[in-house]
Amino acid sequence: MPIRKRSQTEKLEEARIALENAESNPEISEPLSENGYDAAKITEGKEILNETRRLYEQKETEVDETKESKAIRDNKLDILHKIYKKHRTKAKVIFRKEPVILNQLEIDGRIPTKYINYIEIVRKFYSVLLADESLQQRMLTLKITPEVLSQANSQLSEVEQAQADYIREGGETQQATEAKDDAFETLDEWMYDFKVVARIALANKPQLLEVLGFFVRS
Repeated sequence: MPIRKRSQTEKLEEARIALENAESNPEISEPLSENGYDAAKITEGKEILNETRRLYEQKETEVDETKESKAIRDNKLDILHKIYKKHRTKAKVIFRKEPVILNQLEIDGRIPTKYINYIEIVRKFYSVLLADESLQQRMLTLKITPEVLSQANSQLSEVEQAQADYIREGGETQQATEAKDDAFETLDEWMYDFKVVARIALANKPQLLEVLGFFVRS
């Protein structure tokens, strides 16, 4: 059977147990010290462990913040879409016989599903209407006032800000992930060397390797 890959939380816990027991048990600490892993060296390992844990927790926080920012963006986008869809439907009725205006408002085709394309046509729709008083007057025939159009445009701005926040959080999550992965690589290397030395130092007392959490073949 293939060996199961340990999770990062498992690696953190295994390192914590090994280092704490190596530090607190004289039967382990003394032979380790004789092989170069004295108190200062164990402290070095614990500092690497603590930094790895800090970066792991920071990455988890960034992931949560990214999820939250996406939820906020999606909620604002849903509100905008409901508003825009209603306004678009009414505009298509009002200008149904005027293909030039339909094209100007970009309501003569399908609504795009890709975010950036969708936002562009919504921005175009409201910017054209808000820049032309004659079009605004005609929208009044179906109870869409200039104030309502301005409110919709403000909702669009909120969506764009929420999208910017989401992209920023995503970038911060990526940076935190890279920093965390680098830290785990350092921890893995340190713990690998520690295990090798521990097996040498405790060769005559394999039961003490189990105290460190290391597997011992029977």
